[in-house]
Amino acid sequence: MIQAFRQAPTDLQKRLEGVRTAFLLFNFIAAPLYMLEISLLGHWLDSPSSRWPYLALLLTFILTGLVLLGRRTGWVRTAFLAVMVVMTVTGLAGTFYHLFFNFEGEVDWAFQATTEALEGTRPVLAPLAFTHIGLTGLLCLYRAK
Repeated sequence: MIQAFRQAPTDLQKRLEGVRTAFLLFNFIAAPLYMLEISLLGHWLDSPSSRWPYLALLLTFILTGLVLLGRRTGWVRTAFLAVMVVMTVTGLAGTFYHLFFNFEGEVDWAFQATTEALEGTRPVLAPLAFTHIGLTGLLCLYRAK
């Protein structure tokens, strides 16, 4: 990405590559910060399924760094796309898991009950950050013809 930014022939392409690079830099910086947050909360120690977000963030950090440095090999792109899909799915699954846990037994989709579940003991917006990272990574690799 950084090479594509430097070698962009037109001003418009340079701006587009700059936006892509900025978004990938966001993912590159956000991944270790979320790993730190998960570590400090001890989330990754709760159960074997709680380790998936930590592993997905570690892979995101490594592969985003390789993409930013301009690795042109096919396996890097394929692995990056796969990890971004995993991040998106992990985020959505975590969101539903946190929401259903916050219902504390009976699921009630009434406005009041859902609002209380969104404000429950497990944060519902936290796993949506994973979805955000995944979708941002997927959008950064998209190139319109």
